[in-house]
Amino acid sequence: MTQADSVNLELGIEREVRKRIEQWGYFKVAEKPSDADFVFLVSVDDAAIEGLAISFEGYRGHFKSKFDLDALRDVAYARYLAGPLKLASSGRLTDRLIKDFRSKIEQGPAPAHK
Repeated sequence: MTQADSVNLELGIEREVRKRIEQWGYFKVAEKPSDADFVFLVSVDDAAIEGLAISFEGYRGHFKSKFDLDALRDVAYARYLAGPLKLASSGRLTDRLIKDFRSKIEQGPAPAHK
């Protein structure tokens, strides 16, 4: 996969995640991370994706030009996973990620943040 293909895949997944969250209607999507109650960071790796719900301060503190994913996981309120899937498509992974996100939100509040 070329770098351009990778960027296109990531942008496609970002659009799909945003679309699914907007369709759900539970959260309002902010245009800037600083305007949000939390940042939903999505990381793509081969046939799997991971979503992290992070405070803006935690995001800003650990997301730099080369972000530290382990540090972001440590400061996240919650982690959501989808995959790996055989012959995964970005749409199927996105659907599974948001389904995991929704089910955990609907179960009740996440454990207290560290």
